[in-house]
Amino acid sequence: MLVRWRLFAALDVLAKGDQATINLTPAQHALVHAAADRHRAGLQARDCSSLRALLADAVVRRDGTASLTVRRYITSRYEELLTADQRTHPDAHDLLRRVANPNGGGPSLGVLLGRIEKGRSTDFFIRAAVGLPSYKWLFGDVATALRNIGNGSHNLRPPSQDDAAVVGAYLDRFHTDGTGRRDAGLPEPPTTPAHTVVTVWFAGNRTDQHATTIGQRLLRDGLPTAILEHIDTDQPAMRAVIFGTPGHHGSLGRADDDADRLTSGGHHATAYAVDASAPADMDAVEHAITEHLTPDTAALLLIPTGPKPVLLALLGVLRRIGAQHGIPLFVRQNAEPSATTAHTDVYLWPALTDGDLALLVAAREALNNLELDVAWRLLAASAIDPAITDNAHRLAAAFASRNPNPNRHDRWPSPDPAPTSDRTGRTRRMAVQRLELVNATLAQTTNPADRIRLLVLAADTLEASIAAAPPTTRPPANGTAPRQRPGATYRKFRKDLGDVAKLRTREAHAARILLILNKARDHAPITHGAHPDPDTVVADATDALTRAWHLTPAEHAALPRDVSTLLHHAVAAATACKLGRPDQPGNLLTLHRHIDQQIATSIAHRQQSHPTIRSDTQVPPLRPTAL
Repeated sequence: MLVRWRLFAALDVLAKGDQATINLTPAQHALVHAAADRHRAGLQARDCSSLRALLADAVVRRDGTASLTVRRYITSRYEELLTADQRTHPDAHDLLRRVANPNGGGPSLGVLLGRIEKGRSTDFFIRAAVGLPSYKWLFGDVATALRNIGNGSHNLRPPSQDDAAVVGAYLDRFHTDGTGRRDAGLPEPPTTPAHTVVTVWFAGNRTDQHATTIGQRLLRDGLPTAILEHIDTDQPAMRAVIFGTPGHHGSLGRADDDADRLTSGGHHATAYAVDASAPADMDAVEHAITEHLTPDTAALLLIPTGPKPVLLALLGVLRRIGAQHGIPLFVRQNAEPSATTAHTDVYLWPALTDGDLALLVAAREALNNLELDVAWRLLAASAIDPAITDNAHRLAAAFASRNPNPNRHDRWPSPDPAPTSDRTGRTRRMAVQRLELVNATLAQTTNPADRIRLLVLAADTLEASIAAAPPTTRPPANGTAPRQRPGATYRKFRKDLGDVAKLRTREAHAARILLILNKARDHAPITHGAHPDPDTVVADATDALTRAWHLTPAEHAALPRDVSTLLHHAVAAATACKLGRPDQPGNLLTLHRHIDQQIATSIAHRQQSHPTIRSDTQVPPLRPTAL
């Protein structure tokens, strides 16, 4: 389950320190450790190979923070392809450097690409590069999808399904996570976003041969909307597992017919014979369902048909599978919804309490890494109190400045942590709370790669807080405001800070701190910089801006030169800039700690009775019927 969610660093730590919960063989642990090292190397942008592993994390997890790392890959891959081009075309130029500003400061990648396109008709070296792989990369579909994901990460927006699919298909061309897992008995980590629903039912014995079957209804109506909204896709795939009883009066024939229909309709479907009167067959049933799980399985759906004892046993099997693999289970309340309900009676079902330990461990790791979208999705697949899952979902929304509409309360923490219940209160004036949460997380983190990620995340939370706020300028007299370019609100915010930072006033220090945070973000190795040490990144940003502001030695000495000091000062600076108040009762940090404690309590209860989580299981198989 941890591999399915690409939580290699967490699995590595757990395997070292909690062998009572996670039990890996030496070969398995070596592969997991290598994957965790690859993840850390990617955060320090050491090479394209490690950056590809981070791309896979972004598209698989689809977390609002997981996309922070995709920005660097476009340029790194370009440099790698350019080096290869120059072996056969020695005169090939680095076009990104060619169109960059002479002083080294810089416009965005989008602006640079615009300059390259414009120069095709006038610049000999740009025109000569048009047919090269390095040029095609910059303007290809994959780089475009990566730019979309990277732009969204500024506002902590998860990758869209379409962009994630494009990048995932690209990653499938590489050995993104190395080799050797099959021989070691580990599953293959996914590199594409999950969008498949494994749908399970027991074919019934109908006397009316003209009645509409479940397979026919699925082809006609599609999958329930509640599932598609949960897994965030409008283009799902379906794998159907249909059970039927053998014999002259059995239902296996109906199961075969439905499997045929679904297969002809473009889905994957398999029918299995099972003896409904033999409880021992449930192990084989579980194995048959598990065989149809793939890395792109996003949800399980049980359609309740068949004898009640079999249905209850099947529900238990699916709850256990969901817990073990970190996949949410949905159950349709009735097999034949009326025309008016149209499958609205579909419920997210809790996993088995004694089977979701690894799920809760992974959710807690994600929560404490501030991958909050991953955390609530993992909790949703567990047996934990749904209220805890709901609070985690609301925390994710508030942290990313999503759903700040004061008229919407269904995806916002309750009680409301905002100082005022309007849109400004939920966005700009909660920036301090968001920075507090990142600062508290940094205090528990010593790994340089993770500290780089949190440095970038802190700046992105600030940008998201400002970008989601209503405009601070009044609309024109005619009431029609011109359409703003993306990022205009945050650019104006930075410009205003820049005007204040040059002054010799008490407010200038706070403005300088927030601008240093922004510049350090832009020069981290996973964005546009080169140095792998986060403290050096901060010191370099401070020195560069000190020169630009012509500060005195005393003013320079008052500025931070490491990540911890910068984030601590950023909380105070945001407070001084009227972006909220620190240490408020019921703030995001308090909610985060409350959820963490609730998950920890649930884990402790599970550990008292749960056996060691192993990586291997042996189950007797069922044979699919011939289709």
